[in-house]
Amino acid sequence: MKYFELLCDPSVSNALSIQPDNIALYRDFTSLEVIPDLTVAYFQNSIKLEVYDIMFGSAIWLSDKLKRLIELYEPNISFKGIRLYPEDLNDTCSYLYWWANFPRIDFYFDSNQELPNPLKLDENLIDRKNIFLIDKILQRRLIVSLPLAESMLRRDMGGFILKPVIIY
Repeated sequence: MKYFELLCDPSVSNALSIQPDNIALYRDFTSLEVIPDLTVAYFQNSIKLEVYDIMFGSAIWLSDKLKRLIELYEPNISFKGIRLYPEDLNDTCSYLYWWANFPRIDFYFDSNQELPNPLKLDENLIDRKNIFLIDKILQRRLIVSLPLAESMLRRDMGGFILKPVIIY
């Protein structure tokens, strides 16, 4: 199966951002038990604001539409929600995003060297997962399978680009 690294689209500008980013604590949790089922946070709304299906920041946040799609491919992934409200109380829009406890696969490389570009992953470690994070590296690297990537593109989801990964 072919895989792609999911990266933030460099053309993203004026993206929704959580204020304050106290949700940053979630990025390092490996257990969802310590996170509330639903968290409330606020954002600064403006006319130029662009809302995407995936937000890369201190954590990876998924739109409700993307979360439902991922659940079709990987029903065992656990999610916790964050409801975003505008700081202006007269503004009525709100957004629902999700933090996912993605499966992780081990990635072994010489820590004295840079990560290979493009990434090279062992097919035996992937175990035909459709979405996962690479473990044992500092950067968060989210990998998706070709079928999931195609489903995301067919649904016109935005905020990301796909970079091929080499499987051996």
